[in-house]
Amino acid sequence: MTKIIPPLVAHRGASHVAPENTLPAYRRAFLEGADSVEGDFWLTADDQIVCIHDPTTKRTAPHQPVMDIRTSRLKELEHIDVGLWKSTAYRGTPIPELTEILNELPAGMKLYVEIKQNTPKIIDAMLLAAQRSSINLSQLCLISFSEEIIQRAKQRNPWLTAYLLHSLKPQIWNLPAKNYLQKIIARAVASGADGLDLGSGPLIDRWFVDSIRQAGLEFHVWTVNNADEALRYIELGVDSITTDRPQGLRLEITERLGRL
Repeated sequence: MTKIIPPLVAHRGASHVAPENTLPAYRRAFLEGADSVEGDFWLTADDQIVCIHDPTTKRTAPHQPVMDIRTSRLKELEHIDVGLWKSTAYRGTPIPELTEILNELPAGMKLYVEIKQNTPKIIDAMLLAAQRSSINLSQLCLISFSEEIIQRAKQRNPWLTAYLLHSLKPQIWNLPAKNYLQKIIARAVASGADGLDLGSGPLIDRWFVDSIRQAGLEFHVWTVNNADEALRYIELGVDSITTDRPQGLRLEITERLGRL
């Protein structure tokens, strides 16, 4: 039986070559044929939603004044360079607003919006940005580690797709693996999530995926950058794979599947 490659989601854009969470990274992902793109979002002090992974600019804007996104106004962030750390070719790359990314999103492509703050205002800002852009709401997918964020988003718009993120570390809860995994599923169901988006790891097996499906949830995984790992999840029936290198991974998977 022919195996179908699931949608490949470009992690923070095509972040293997371009600076993460920037317009150049998303444009590169579009060119590389990613099925969807993913980014991290924070709310500024003046309630503007911007794309950056960390709460401050320290890591992606070295040798510049450190700005805390949550306490800075959008105008104060405009001249922060988040491209130079990756390469001189990206010198002067600014932190993008969500609306800028949405306005460049190709028709039919999805944006996975990882909400980094547990505040209701960021949900409103996200939905307002979607309304102001030309996208269909079906192109927006909210992802979050917070059940509260998922619940608030579903309350604001039940039609919005939302997945609960989780990094599989059973030692944190000190539970037997099956009990731990069942708790994760229960959290997703209770939050109203449409699925689980899980950090890649050995705990994800056939029993766990079957349990996810039996709970009526989708199964997604991040961040996968090699074909062996990707093929294991394809065998398990994954709904999407998030990767730093969408083009390279697709080529490797296609080549491997062609040999099977």
